[in-house]
Amino acid sequence: ITLIFVLSASLVMALIFLPVLGSVIGARPGGKDESLAALAADADPASATGWLGGYVRIVQSLIARPLAVTGVAIVSVIAIFMWFGSTEHKSELFLDVEPEQAFVFVQAQGSLSTAEQLSLVKRAEAAITGMDGVQDISTEAGSSGQAIFSPDGSSSKPIDTVGQLLIDLATADGVHNGRRTLANIRDRLSEVPGLRFEIAAREQGPPSGKDVQIALLSEDAAALNSTAQLIREHLDSRADLREVEDTRPLPGIEYQLEVDRAEAGKYGLDISQVGAAVQLITEGVLVGRYRPDDAQDEVDIRVRFPQSDRSASAIDDLRIATPRGNVPLSLFVERVPAPRVSQITRRDGARVIDVRANTVEQGAGAGIVEELKVWIANQDIPSTVEVRFEGADEDAADAAAFFQGALLAMLFMMAIILLWEFNNFWQVFLTLTAVIMSTAGVVVGIQLILPYVSQLMIGTGIVALAGIVVNNNIVLIDTYNRLLSDGRTPEEAAVATAAQRIRPILLTTGTTICGLLPMIIQMNVNFFEGSINFGGASSEWWVQLATAVVFGLGFSTIMILLVTPVWLLAPHRIVRWAGRMKDRVRGKREAKRAVSQSSSGTANENTPVDRSLPAAE
Repeated sequence: ITLIFVLSASLVMALIFLPVLGSVIGARPGGKDESLAALAADADPASATGWLGGYVRIVQSLIARPLAVTGVAIVSVIAIFMWFGSTEHKSELFLDVEPEQAFVFVQAQGSLSTAEQLSLVKRAEAAITGMDGVQDISTEAGSSGQAIFSPDGSSSKPIDTVGQLLIDLATADGVHNGRRTLANIRDRLSEVPGLRFEIAAREQGPPSGKDVQIALLSEDAAALNSTAQLIREHLDSRADLREVEDTRPLPGIEYQLEVDRAEAGKYGLDISQVGAAVQLITEGVLVGRYRPDDAQDEVDIRVRFPQSDRSASAIDDLRIATPRGNVPLSLFVERVPAPRVSQITRRDGARVIDVRANTVEQGAGAGIVEELKVWIANQDIPSTVEVRFEGADEDAADAAAFFQGALLAMLFMMAIILLWEFNNFWQVFLTLTAVIMSTAGVVVGIQLILPYVSQLMIGTGIVALAGIVVNNNIVLIDTYNRLLSDGRTPEEAAVATAAQRIRPILLTTGTTICGLLPMIIQMNVNFFEGSINFGGASSEWWVQLATAVVFGLGFSTIMILLVTPVWLLAPHRIVRWAGRMKDRVRGKREAKRAVSQSSSGTANENTPVDRSLPAAE
């Protein structure tokens, strides 16, 4: 929306205000400009001097070699994409910017009280407090509830979390580096014994969670747990992954009471009576409710054994009254230990277990995910278990589909408008080739200066370039059509078009590139303080987008200025070539007919004539 308003305002400025201002303050000084004289309607552009004359002569030589120019252009673009495809790249869904905040999840297992959990979190807090680059620390202890400081805004904290820290990093001073501070925190916490920690920088863009996220869905609990164990062991064995976790229930034991109904019936008991007896050593038997005068809610009145008699082993000694007298509860109730299930998570109608991990090397998640897909495909995974890759991998696929759809829709709409204006399919195709050239330029920028690929920023840059670079071809094609209508030959019109339009094309491209260069080099200019700084967390946001636009626009402009004048002549040359081929075929046919007629005449001359008189009639 902002871009639409900016372009609309610039159009009004260019069509209304600039002509008026130019007539008042834009008069050129006296004197004759030989370059401008060479661009006059009745002049030869090749007579221009300086760099303009050199460019015109280059265009003339390229026009004389259309097949070679076309071949070199196509091979160059293909070679660039092959260069990109043969190189391994780090990839991020959004950006890998310098962190300003970080999260530390303190992990421990066992039946810990809140006070014990707080003491563990304090150990982590004490290890970090006072570190260079740490500005502020907020602490939360307790494993219940959702994570209020979760990196992706959800409850994706590790299942065995007993506390968490939110750390504000001192990055605004320009002295401390957030990445280096985070590495120092990781090293410091590794020295704390008896605890495990998970450290994550706060995500600045769309939340995606950990680098590798695998969701396992099934209704078969046994197959689900075995598959999760298999994948978890593989992730733990990889040296390029760290902070591996899964959402299986924490190790623990719970007792399940199995009642023999038939045996209980022999003693005249039912399930409700057995349950009431068991409640005496658990939460208590509800005997009534009471509402105090100072309260609005009722309070339960329960009866249960003293604390010293409430244990799992007390079930074996518990006796229950029956018509036959008091008998041990163990006669018809069996206490069976089973794995504890603290929670059951379902997704899309099935039980789900998530296996997650972070990469040791930032930006390597996409490559590792592809390796894991191949590894999982070769494993004997039960058919009842569905394996999904989620997180950044799923978001990247959605982003790629969106950008592809947006680019195709934009190209289609531009093609309709251009066809309406030019009424020429070839010129529409020629205009849209600038998009391919700009994409090749973006690839060159990635290869030369970008340490990783931001899928959202690079995709946005390619889509934005598609609407910018076609302007150069539109200007050239419109000028070419106008010169043709003035009576110039196609060759003369192509050369004159290149000579007349190179200045405005270079000016618009140059001003755009110069305006974006400070973003690429991360230069911050403070006009109020009169200072210039380089780097910083905020400046990293625009490096990817600016690099895509600068290299895409620069490369496509060079290609357009050299190739478009040659390709403008393609329809005329094809028509001429077809005419010559037609004339050649016609000439061969006429020559063949003449030879045939000549051969027929010669045969008639060589045939003997019978001059004898006929018989007397």
